[in-house]
Formats: sequence, C-alpha cells, structure tokens
Amino acid sequence: ARLYRLHGSLPQKRRTEVYHSFAKSTASSPAILFTTDVAARGLDLPNVSHIIQFDPPTEVTDYVHRVGRTARLGKVGAAYLFLLPSETEYVEMLKSKGVGPSRVTSMESILRKAAAAAAAESLAPAVGNKHKDHKRRRDEGMTDQVWQDVAAELQTTIERYVLTKKATATLAKKAYLSSIRAYSTHITSERHIFHVKKLHLGHMVKSFGLREAPSQLATTNRKFHQQQKRHTDKAALEKSKANKKRKQQRGHSYTNAEEFAVAGDVKSLLKAPKSKKARRE
Repeated sequence: ARLYRLHGSLPQKRRTEVYHSFAKSTASSPAILFTTDVAARGLDLPNVSHIIQFDPPTEVTDYVHRVGRTARLGKVGAAYLFLLPSETEYVEMLKSKGVGPSRVTSMESILRKAAAAAAAESLAPAVGNKHKDHKRRRDEGMTDQVWQDVAAELQTTIERYVLTKKATATLAKKAYLSSIRAYSTHITSERHIFHVKKLHLGHMVKSFGLREAPSQLATTNRKFHQQQKRHTDKAALEKSKANKKRKQQRGHSYTNAEEFAVAGDVKSLLKAPKSKKARRE
C-alpha cells in the first residue's frame, strides 16, 4: 500500500497533490493516509474503507466528522478508536450522542489472538497430528504468559526500530511531547475524562517506542527550547547591532560633509525647468 501524510504544516500545493493522489486510491490500488483533523471535514474521499483514530478528538462533533469520512454513498466502512483504560467513559458519552461504537474490544483480547496466531505459526505441528497439535498450540497462545511475551516482543521491535536512527528517535520524542500538549486542549465538558493528570506518562513514552523517563524528556525539551531562544535572541541582537552600525555610518557621512554641500547631481539642478515668465521671453 502507498503511504501519504497530510497536515496543516504542509504547503498548500503539496496538500492538494496528496489529496488528489489519495482520492484516486481503490481496493485494487490501496493507500494509507496519516493525517490530522485537517482531513476531518470538507474533503471528498468516497473510497475510504477504514478510519483508525489513534487519539480521540477534542470534541464529539469532531468524532462525527472523522468517522463520516468512511461508508459514503452507500458503501461499507468501519471506524476504530483507541482509548486508554482511563478514557473508557468516553464510550458512554458517544452513545449518549447516538454515535457510540457497536462493540468494545480490549487490547488484551487482541494480544491474545495475536499470541495464538504466533504460537500456531512459529511452532509447526507434526505431520499426521496436524489438527490436534494446531488446536493445542492455539490454546497455549491464550495463556497469560504467552500473550504477554508476544506483547513484550512487539514492544521491543518497535523500540528497536525507533532507536536505530537518531532522526527517528527525535521524531518520536517530538510526537510524544506534541501528544501531551494536545491532550490538554480537550473542551471543559470532556476534561473529567481527558486530563493530563490521569495519564501514565511512563506508558505514554513507551507507546512511542522510547526508553527515557518522562522527566528526562521534559528536561531535554526545556533545554532545547532554551537553547533555541538563546540562538534567536543572539541573532536578533546581532541584527540590531548591524542596523545600528549602518545608521551610524549614514549619520557619519552627513556629519563629515561640508556645511553647505548640495546633495545630489549639480548638473541636474542646472537643467531645472525655467519659470513661466522666462519661457515667454
């Protein structure tokens, strides 16, 4: 599948190109669009089959616009929303607005299914006893220890990918900090569900494939912004000094000029138009 990104920081020309390219995608030529709420409304995307919301919107109305991007013009579609254990009350809020999900699936059940599939695939059954052994290993995948091992392996794989390159790790850190800032923008009526104090920052850091402590990331971010401010202030000071120096140089040139010196071209002054009376003569 082709991958696209769309957000407000992209130039308008690039955003238009991404929109037209993604809008042409079909089931035979699939594509995935990573986007912010810039694509939540106002865009005609008739072929979207799935909406996956990694973060809940800041308002229920935005949720309606998000999920409304799929199942258009009589087509079939599905929408998924990731919620933390502390955010499950949001489901009841959606139901009260008539837009609640048809079912709620815990992450544990998803990991158990993944563990069962992994156990059945990685541990090949003996020939002649295939069906029985396959069922046994599938049931083994449902045990707590096995699915927790699968989850740990998945987490390690994500961390390994993120930390392999410095640029990727930097992007992950920026994404984490942006996510925390965005969390505080929920409207007042939803603040009792989405509150920064309810977040487990350690788990949030791990979800971005990072291994630093939240306090360490916050300190690094603060130092980075302080360093940026110093660079900005230094550049502004140097620019101010340069402007002041240019003004002093211009003032110095006038000071050294003779008292009655005429600025400009003297010949042009001699060629000035004559008075009306003089022309008549």
